[in-house]
Amino acid sequence: MYKLSIGRFDVYSIDDDASEGGVEFLAPNADPDERAAALARHGVTGDKVQISYNPVLIDTGRQKILIDAGWGQWLEKGDGGRYHGNLHDAITAADIQLVVLTHAHVDHYGGLVGENGELLFPKASYMMWKGEWDDWASDEAIKRLEAEQNPRAELVRHFLHPLQSKLTLLTEDNPEIAPGVTAIHAPGHTMGHMAVRVADGDDVLLIAADALLHPIHIKRLDWHFGNDVDHNAAQATRERLLSSACADNTWFHAYHFAYPGIGRITRTGDGYRFVAV
Repeated sequence: MYKLSIGRFDVYSIDDDASEGGVEFLAPNADPDERAAALARHGVTGDKVQISYNPVLIDTGRQKILIDAGWGQWLEKGDGGRYHGNLHDAITAADIQLVVLTHAHVDHYGGLVGENGELLFPKASYMMWKGEWDDWASDEAIKRLEAEQNPRAELVRHFLHPLQSKLTLLTEDNPEIAPGVTAIHAPGHTMGHMAVRVADGDDVLLIAADALLHPIHIKRLDWHFGNDVDHNAAQATRERLLSSACADNTWFHAYHFAYPGIGRITRTGDGYRFVAV
């Protein structure tokens, strides 16, 4: 795990492996030659790109908080699913007191529930954005997914519904996760997608989750990626988060950037730049 100090808080980026995807998915609306040139500047050639998965552990000294839970065993070994093993290098699952889900995609919640339906963080409570729950896990959402024959209906039943008795839903009026840890509604990837701001003293970490999938999106905010549900909202969210991340003493974390997914955002003459640790 990669450790970062935010004031008195210890923050860890956890390696949950990586998978390979097609470059077109990164920016289907981009000119193919421009996309290839942008990726080449990041060492990517050919038609495939590695996508990393980097959940976060926050230890405030009073509470141990996970931001997202990785794939778990949902993918075959070697293609995601290192999360629990790497997490247990530092702590046990029973030490986790709170799990926060940035949105309802299985690469973020697959590590919550075991093969037999058992909760893998037995002492934890859970949080996510209310609009996200309503869109994907409410009774109305399940009916819609079933009518569409969408396989997410079964995933939601298996991974999210068991959390309900321990779940708190966050809103614009109630965004606090813990003292110094705050949810930020960041729609576009999903409409209930959220980022997380961690602050203590003069130090800040902005956890952007899936607002950006790859560093090419920092230079080209108008390049959306394949499973954004609202491209205009996603672009506006990226602009807002990157502008905020330029502040002094602010670190930036992106779930799908190359491990550990942490760096600084700086302004350039034509936009922004990501400087990895």
